[in-house]
Amino acid sequence: HRATSPANQCTPGFVYREIVLQARRHPRELPDLVQYLLACVGGSDAHVKLKGLMVLRELVYRLPRCRDRVQQDEGVIAATQFTGPPCSVWGDEPYRLVREAAHSVLAACAAPAYDQQHSLLPDRIL
Repeated sequence: HRATSPANQCTPGFVYREIVLQARRHPRELPDLVQYLLACVGGSDAHVKLKGLMVLRELVYRLPRCRDRVQQDEGVIAATQFTGPPCSVWGDEPYRLVREAAHSVLAACAAPAYDQQHSLLPDRIL
């Protein structure tokens, strides 16, 4: 839950890695995890939405089997148009970040999987 907290704080990178590792270790729990994250994206809080999208991007990039569910989700698609009243401090920035993150999730759904993309990397390293 730390990865999708409503606090205006960045989620540490190691949390994303740990979520992906746990999803690999426990593949039966992946659908529940994806459903939880999609519920976060479907909410109204910009911080929770952004954090949910960032975790989803890592999951679909590294675990391609959840791509179909994510790229067809109405919440993810709607997040590409997310907007609201400007914040007195940040203006439209929270909404813009959510829109960019939603686009990056959809782009990750269409990109080659991490393992496929980097499978030849050891051959290139001398």
